[in-house]
Amino acid sequence: MLANLADLAGQVSVTVKASGAKAFDQGKVDNGVLKPLRELGLIEE
Repeated sequence: MLANLADLAGQVSVTVKASGAKAFDQGKVDNGVLKPLRELGLIEE
């Protein structure tokens, strides 16, 4: 769905916000979330 929208519009922007009772482990966020998104070209450095 988002890929189809990106094809039509040229660019799509999505914002995700997460919160929890304790701070996130930054290493887990980097390796488990940000790195895969970068590898797919879905976010910029």
